[in-house]
Amino acid sequence: MIHRELLVATGLIAFAAGSNTTAPNQPISEGVGASSESRSFHLTKECSEYLGQAGNHCTVIKSNVQLIPAGATVTYLVAADLVHGTYDGDVVLRANPGDAASGHCIVTDLVKAIGNCAFSGGTGHLSGFHAIVVVSGDRNPLLAHWKGRFSLNP
Repeated sequence: MIHRELLVATGLIAFAAGSNTTAPNQPISEGVGASSESRSFHLTKECSEYLGQAGNHCTVIKSNVQLIPAGATVTYLVAADLVHGTYDGDVVLRANPGDAASGHCIVTDLVKAIGNCAFSGGTGHLSGFHAIVVVSGDRNPLLAHWKGRFSLNP
């Protein structure tokens, strides 16, 4: 049987493009059409439903970006390498119906949730979403954090 800690997922958001002229942790509002400014991105996700299989997901429980609310999901499109405890594959961040961002995550340690994710484009309100994030773990093995930068391009 696979250890539960090995099944902790990782993954999501922020792009280092341009300078940050907004205050850190300032949420971007739903009504903002586009901004090429790079902004701070912080996300916490809960992964009790992630079992390392293609199509499994984690659920966002906290985000400083209003376009990515609690309840959004991160779906892992390929299976994790459970023998080596890694993930290298595409992901989809679904914020709301019609609002999704496409990305790629490389997690070198699923147990400790160590890795990086990059997002480029999407649909709906996230169509111009770009992000680069560092993935890190938590004391709770079912939680993972994404910290980095994001931008929304027209």
